[in-house]
Amino acid sequence: MGTLKERASYLEGLAEGLELEASKESKLILKLLEVIDEMAERIDDLEAYIEELDAKIDEIDHDLGDLEEEYYDDCDCDCDDDDCDCCDCDDDDVYEFECDKCGETIFVDGSLLDEDEEILCPNCGEEISLEFDDRDCGCCDHDCE
Repeated sequence: MGTLKERASYLEGLAEGLELEASKESKLILKLLEVIDEMAERIDDLEAYIEELDAKIDEIDHDLGDLEEEYYDDCDCDCDDDDCDCCDCDDDDVYEFECDKCGETIFVDGSLLDEDEEILCPNCGEEISLEFDDRDCGCCDHDCE
């Protein structure tokens, strides 16, 4: 048979067809059928909600998979191992700046600095002035002059 709601309605129809007398037992049976009907309705609603959540979870999982692929597949090595240790593929440089307005310490991924986009403070929303120490250019292991 169909949904729980349909099955509960079927039971109510059977009870009506019995033409129960106004006894204590018949009142109990009718009240039980009302409760079953209400439970069936709530369960059907929950099943619909679960299906909706499941679809949203699938969408989030797909989006997360895209992000993971974009983030982790930047390896320049020739190995086929997803968990390789042969290179520092995902060890991008991170730079530390202080917001001139609120004093918040901000950590910025080095790849964002190459994009010529303004970096905004997540605390106050102001643009962060990006000033580097000339002695540490980031291109090598020694101090530049």
